[in-house]
Amino acid sequence: MKFSNSRLLFTAIFLFLLYLLSFFMNTGMKRKALKTALINPKYKSEITNITLSCKGESLILEKKNDFWFVKAYEDSSYLIAAENECVENFIGELIEIRNLYKISDRLPENNNFGFEKDHCFYIKCNYNDTFSEFYFGNQDFSEVFRFFMTGKNTKVYQLDSSFEKYLSVSENFWCQKTIISKSLCKISSYEDLQSVSLNGKKITSQNEDFTSYCKNLLDLRHGGSIIAVSDLKAILSSECLARLSIELGNKNSISLKVYEIPRENQEYALFVNYDNSKIQCLYKISGWTLSKILQN
Repeated sequence: MKFSNSRLLFTAIFLFLLYLLSFFMNTGMKRKALKTALINPKYKSEITNITLSCKGESLILEKKNDFWFVKAYEDSSYLIAAENECVENFIGELIEIRNLYKISDRLPENNNFGFEKDHCFYIKCNYNDTFSEFYFGNQDFSEVFRFFMTGKNTKVYQLDSSFEKYLSVSENFWCQKTIISKSLCKISSYEDLQSVSLNGKKITSQNEDFTSYCKNLLDLRHGGSIIAVSDLKAILSSECLARLSIELGNKNSISLKVYEIPRENQEYALFVNYDNSKIQCLYKISGWTLSKILQN
């Protein structure tokens, strides 16, 4: 019995020492690094489309007229204004020269790297009439590195965790939150709004409530995109609940239309047209947001 217990203790100590050895081999010893960027920096300005997907969910970042937008699916003509700075910072990570550490020349059949299709995070970047694909697997035990592969070869690498915050398919992470994008219509505040027409009733700075209404209008937030594509035809064939036209001091204009969403309780579809740039965005809004739009 004592011999059996001693053998178990020896085995446990041996495995613990192996764990420590592997830890110091990965962190304490200098490993040969491949210094490279995931995308050649010379293509930075030519990146126009980025697909992000993970666990069956996906979204698309698309560049139009020097602005970035979020699309729920490839064929959608309706967009959500993205946070340009967030997308540009992400691209900055893609073109940064960094250290990659090769783990294996090929992906073993039995591994815990996390590259299964329904598990890994997938990125596809389109640029210069070509594209690059990247697969992000599990973090290693230290949570300092993440397993990584490209779509062009079978090698498995580790890279640092600087990408962590961008491994997201959440619209809320990538998009601007307000129903009207100041950057898209090139304004800085409510003072740039010259007039607002709601269902044919026009107000200007001569009206007592104009300033407060414009302030509130620019602060209103949306609830993301219309997920059910099948609902679009029904939405557009229904009665328009509100029509809003905004004239800006820079001679640009914005048109907003609100419709009911079939089978949705107290949620509405908001179409926002940036007339001069021909950009059309589509959002979900709440009944509360609609009531604020109608307070003219």
